[in-house]
Amino acid sequence: MTYLLDRNLPLRPVVEPVKRHGSHLTGTLAFMLIEFEGEVWRWEARTDSWFFTSLPPELSADIREIPRPQRGFGSVRVRARIGTSTWTTSIFPGSDAYVLPLKKAVRDAESLALGDIAVVSLEVLDA
Repeated sequence: MTYLLDRNLPLRPVVEPVKRHGSHLTGTLAFMLIEFEGEVWRWEARTDSWFFTSLPPELSADIREIPRPQRGFGSVRVRARIGTSTWTTSIFPGSDAYVLPLKKAVRDAESLALGDIAVVSLEVLDA
């Protein structure tokens, strides 16, 4: 699903099919593509610098509903994009929402610092 964001409108999902071809899988499958804005924050539980942004709670609830194999720590594999940076990682469940770790290389390339707003596109790979 893509969630189109407009500060004056509520989130609205758009279902987008994707074709995957291979020896074991052919046909049209639903996938989830999410776009959101989130503030960059530092995880204070560690002494080293781990930075994240949180997905909106509504989107996190939708992701929790996706049937998928169990992964460590309740993580979900995703392909993330901020600006021109794209990487494969996992999102992790937090107290209210999933959180996306922001690698230093991505923060540096996109000039993101603590408190900045990141515009994020995520493709959920475990869907």
